[in-house]
Amino acid sequence: MALLLVVAGASGAVGACSDFGDEPATPPPDAGAPETASADTGLDAIADAGPDSGACVPGIPFATPDGGVPTTGVCDGTSGVDLLLSDAHCGRCNRACGTGSRCNGGECSLVVERPFVADATISEGAHVMGRVGDDLYFHEGYYRLLVRRPTGTMAVIEDFFGDAADFSLIFGSVGGAPGSTYVRTRARLFRVDPGALVSIGALPDNDHPDQVGVVPGAVYTSRQSRIQRFDTATSAVTEIEAPSSHWVAAHGSAAYWLEMPWNTVFQGTSPASGSTVRRADSGNVFTVHQSSAKLIELHAFSDALHFMQIGTGGGIFRLPFDAVPTTVPERVASDDGLGGRFSGLAEDANDVYWIRPSTTEDPTVYGELWKRAKCGGAAVKLASRLLLPDGLAIVGARVYVGTNDGLVSVAR
Repeated sequence: MALLLVVAGASGAVGACSDFGDEPATPPPDAGAPETASADTGLDAIADAGPDSGACVPGIPFATPDGGVPTTGVCDGTSGVDLLLSDAHCGRCNRACGTGSRCNGGECSLVVERPFVADATISEGAHVMGRVGDDLYFHEGYYRLLVRRPTGTMAVIEDFFGDAADFSLIFGSVGGAPGSTYVRTRARLFRVDPGALVSIGALPDNDHPDQVGVVPGAVYTSRQSRIQRFDTATSAVTEIEAPSSHWVAAHGSAAYWLEMPWNTVFQGTSPASGSTVRRADSGNVFTVHQSSAKLIELHAFSDALHFMQIGTGGGIFRLPFDAVPTTVPERVASDDGLGGRFSGLAEDANDVYWIRPSTTEDPTVYGELWKRAKCGGAAVKLASRLLLPDGLAIVGARVYVGTNDGLVSVAR
């Protein structure tokens, strides 16, 4: 089971968006002909506008290769070849993807940034922890921390595999800003200095260190039944009673978190007592939202809090930073026929991105990467060949996802 879920923010103003309400379900991906692009809308407009232009373009459904022709074929005498996913026959027979790329929807568009190779000490693939500035942090097998720099170079910051019996060193989450970046393991808090981790304090053991919220002078983390506040000047740890707290986020001087019964976090049912979003600021704790539904993945984006609601009526919702219990969250993306399954959450100026995880650890069943324009339209599938995806972040013009194949990326 994955240990972490990540925060990924991006700069840029958000265009005017409306409450989308209950959108009709997206037509089945990979079926039918693609919509036709015009001079002002569609694929050409997306390319011309650029990913952060602020010109919001409603989504265009994921298209089949060659305008809707059959997606399987007989290639070199083999029938039933999947032209959407075959690296040797991508989009058509004998169109092979080169080294370092994978077939994705009939195009060699999925790039393997760092392949994962299992060995005697590491069997788990890449897990994206998050983005700080333009640095992308991820870990391999929970014990090896790496960073991808804006230049594309990658470096190992710390490798705890020699101490793999010490569960307190399992990497979980990252947060902060350039120059004040913090990494949480299961029971320790580290500061990221140039080229190294510096241990700055011990924290009570936490099986699931769900994110790090950094505010001036303090780092907030969760510990199932409490919120922990670590004072970066004195190393003092104070705790706030917060039954079954998860998914800490921060904005300005305020920290936010979700509360729900622990035994419902990884189960499909809604908690009997509902879910609550709370805020801590200047020593005071406020309730900002309550729901009878199951909420997960609380994130502080550039414009507001975002979270996911699982089950009937589910989707991705936006909640203002200064919300009060009577504030009604705005639906940013409806369930779109995805069965209420979401994992990971990220944004850029125009779109919200998420992972649709596979329902099984069967390596032949893949997860998917989706996005939806903040101004509406259909959900768009960006990638359909993600082996056990875990965490996503946006850096530059690409979306990065951790998978058991390694760290992969696709154009956004």
